[in-house]
Amino acid sequence: MNNKICCVLDTCALSFLLEKESELNESEKEWYNSFELIKNKIDVFVISSLVMHELSLNINIPEAKDNKDSNLVLKKIFNFFKYFFGIDKVEIIDLNEDSITEYRNLYKNTSFLIECQCDNKKDVCKSKKYKHKIDALIVAQASAYANNIYNNDKYSEFWLLTEDKNMKKYKTNNLKIYSFKDAKINLGIEDVLPL
Repeated sequence: MNNKICCVLDTCALSFLLEKESELNESEKEWYNSFELIKNKIDVFVISSLVMHELSLNINIPEAKDNKDSNLVLKKIFNFFKYFFGIDKVEIIDLNEDSITEYRNLYKNTSFLIECQCDNKKDVCKSKKYKHKIDALIVAQASAYANNIYNNDKYSEFWLLTEDKNMKKYKTNNLKIYSFKDAKINLGIEDVLPL
């Protein structure tokens, strides 16, 4: 088996890259520095189609009429990631039957609940605690993809990179769910000063 790392990226591990550097908060600056340190030590970065669509919801591109031209928005985002990570180091994966099967099992076996973070002052939220379906689907998609990778013996490790603490509660046999700090520790990289 090759000693190579494949890293799937969660929405929160990518969204700040699309912001202006001057608008980044201290945590985001630290994450940006982390990416600069780890991106040359990871063999491929994988982004799920679901994450791409989540990212596109907050992007305003003048050429996209009323922001409805989703293909143009997605293309701009993907081109940026190819520039940032390297043209041969980034892939997009789609949902498939394996992802959905994995999702059903993962979601059904999830026992933890997440506190609702809505800002509704009138307290009409139907459920103060809930299972996060999108998070479970992103983890399931990454896990299903990891199964295919391991079957091909292409990579020795498969990571999901996220800064969402709740994502780290999901358990899969073939996936290591890491924060930026975890990733740097596992790559033997020292912390550096933020931008």
